[in-house]
Amino acid sequence: LHLTFWLHQTHFGMGITVPNRAGKYWKRLKTICKSDELFNDFTNRILELRKKVPHLYIEFLQRHYKGMTDAIVDGIVEVDVDTISGNSKYHIRPNSLWYDVIRDLVQNKKSYNGQLMIRVRFFYKDHDEIITEKFRDTLIAAAANFKEVYDYLQEV
Repeated sequence: LHLTFWLHQTHFGMGITVPNRAGKYWKRLKTICKSDELFNDFTNRILELRKKVPHLYIEFLQRHYKGMTDAIVDGIVEVDVDTISGNSKYHIRPNSLWYDVIRDLVQNKKSYNGQLMIRVRFFYKDHDEIITEKFRDTLIAAAANFKEVYDYLQEV
């Protein structure tokens, strides 16, 4: 379980990554996904995080490696949390079925290479300060906002 940072042509990203070989964290995720109570608690934490960061996404990625070196994506599900819960500010209608898709993928991950990410995107067009030292404070605050979800995933 770790924080991942990346640069893309349209945005700067940061998020929690549950890599394929993070066995105890996958066990924790499966426990969460098998319990309605824990899953509701988890999704509420995601929704609270969304209130604190600009654009929050959940991604599930399945891949395999050719020759143990070249990663080939077999499938990817990426959903904007606003699509799950709705966001009237952006005229996005809710579709909570996306939680069921992610939940099912996590519950049934067994023998393939899978990765889960909960990530925020800072689109350059929305954040002029991204090219200044001031963005450091925005990034530190966002990382701190991920702490509750990060800690929840670490509970065993």
